[in-house]
Amino acid sequence: MTMKVFRGITCPVCGMACDDIEVWYDEEKQEIIVKNVCREGAPKFKELVSPHRIREPMIKKNGKFVKVSWEEAIEKAAEILANAKRPLLFMGAETSAEAHIVGLHMAEYLGGVVDSNSTI
Repeated sequence: MTMKVFRGITCPVCGMACDDIEVWYDEEKQEIIVKNVCREGAPKFKELVSPHRIREPMIKKNGKFVKVSWEEAIEKAAEILANAKRPLLFMGAETSAEAHIVGLHMAEYLGGVVDSNSTI
């Protein structure tokens, strides 16, 4: 069995910033085992290897989603944001503090609005 172990990981889920998490990755089974994590955090780490996870960027063309390069996806996202009259940037609880800062600056620059799951 080939295992990669990552120690001292900070959980991105609820904001408590638990930082003693261990993530074990079984390369053969492509399975993740987590230690020192709560019921909320554990499934989020396991999503990394989920077959339902979108792993490649996709853009809707002619009504269907098509795989594209990261460059094309970023260009499309920038085009959508630049052309939006009042873009909404959704930043969930699982977004890092650094990403929140960038999102807030983007929204301010674009004249947009920021929302999160706290409004639920």
